[in-house]
Amino acid sequence: MRKGMLAGAAAGLSMALANPYLAIADEDRPPPPNEQQILVEEVPALARRSTLLSFPDQESALAALATMPDGGQDVIAMHLGRLHPTRHEFLPGLPPLVDLLVDRGEKLTDPDGAHLKKNLEDMGNGQFGIMMLPVDATTAIVILPTMTVESDPDATPLPEERVDLGGVTYEFNGGERTVDTYMADGATNAIGFMHNGKYVYDDFANGFDPETRQQVWSVTKSTTTAMVGIAEGEGLVDISKPITHYIPELIGTAWDADPVNGWRATTVEDILQMESGTYWVDVPIHQPEELVLMGLDFHTNGAYGMTRNDYLKEMTRVAQPGDHYRYNSGDTQVLTWMLENIYARPENGGYQSYAQLLSDKLWKPAGMESDALIMVDRTGAAFASMGLHATTKDMARFGELFRNGGKSLDGRQVVPADWVARSHNYDRANPDHQGGDRGYMWAKFPESGDTWGYSAVGYGHQRVSVVPDWKMVGVRFGNDPTDLGAPQEFEAVYRAIAAHLGENNPAPGLPAYVAPRPEEPARPTNRRRDPQGPRRP
Repeated sequence: MRKGMLAGAAAGLSMALANPYLAIADEDRPPPPNEQQILVEEVPALARRSTLLSFPDQESALAALATMPDGGQDVIAMHLGRLHPTRHEFLPGLPPLVDLLVDRGEKLTDPDGAHLKKNLEDMGNGQFGIMMLPVDATTAIVILPTMTVESDPDATPLPEERVDLGGVTYEFNGGERTVDTYMADGATNAIGFMHNGKYVYDDFANGFDPETRQQVWSVTKSTTTAMVGIAEGEGLVDISKPITHYIPELIGTAWDADPVNGWRATTVEDILQMESGTYWVDVPIHQPEELVLMGLDFHTNGAYGMTRNDYLKEMTRVAQPGDHYRYNSGDTQVLTWMLENIYARPENGGYQSYAQLLSDKLWKPAGMESDALIMVDRTGAAFASMGLHATTKDMARFGELFRNGGKSLDGRQVVPADWVARSHNYDRANPDHQGGDRGYMWAKFPESGDTWGYSAVGYGHQRVSVVPDWKMVGVRFGNDPTDLGAPQEFEAVYRAIAAHLGENNPAPGLPAYVAPRPEEPARPTNRRRDPQGPRRP
């Protein structure tokens, strides 16, 4: 009876999960695993991670107790830091409290009722959101420390050519709206647009301003894969090799070859394309579980909970690597771990933190104007699947970096041009340069229907969307993950702004991946070549 109850619960839960984030069926590949079955089989692993595996061994427990005063000081310092707001933030990811309350009050007392009217119209069309939620409540409860990703104090300001786009009209849900109306519902904190290399427009709500750093959630993933591309360009990563070559701590785990069950080793490219074969259901299972265990580990100084790396070592395997796309934040975290290992070596710079690495390799070279924040665990390991906090302008500059083939505004090649092209290669039919369902963690834009470009996408409907044919980059910071119509409405806004700026092609097509010229040879990208590869001694 218990097994039947578990199966029933699993069925209900699997139906509630967002289909795009589960394994995708493809007639050219083996059938994906049965979601109900693997969920039932995951229950003992969930229980084990939150009980037996969350308690340290005797030696580690004694060390945790011995260093508890220092660890306690770290916890207090982190919370005191959160309670000393900057001029632009009340807490990391949240705007100044007074500004937030004033802005929300103005929306609720607007004599035109634009806030309430827009929400009621959307709800009438079956697009439900939390109508009065002024902020992303999830941000406030994710209490992990952060490290600063330093910007370039001498960065060239983003070129601006301001255009008033507030009155631009678009159609949505059978009616006509303006960009100003779009910002009235309270579900959008900020938008920003670039066109032809110039920053043309932004708007803010809910107390946000140009200097407020939003937690961009899984948009972080696209910055992490860009860092892998930089490492490949420096000759430090071969993505056809098994991940255990770079992280020997994963030997014998779900990421390694398993001859008994017929699993091959997971390669770096498997992970880049979210085809590692490891089991992950972002919400409501693995991501909340990991966050809670990491938070407990930090607040108890390691006496209970799990670090990022401990958690990743305990993930389970459900499919052959390379067979199926499955949205997987664990994949991105493993890539971060790999980068930390590689660049910690003295010959590669001896980096002691991912924040410093991200600053030196991407943030400063790209010309970012504001410091960013990256979440870390108790050991300092970066949570670079969802933990980046950055400003609207800097995320627009990140999108512009990719629109320009990896070059910064001053012409510096920050990310290799071939890597940029491969990052949004969705062509699985090309055996030499096989793409993935989500590229290298860049989604198609839009995610359904005609593809205009590609997007870095995050929880709460964060977007950094690039449309090369329109010479455009659009950024959207949101706060309401339950707003079902948010992606489609941002697409409508984007399209209307493009037309207003003179981009008349209503639905440009994203060009297929083109290999670089002979003088710029591509690195091997076929994940099925040399699946085992040599291991580092």
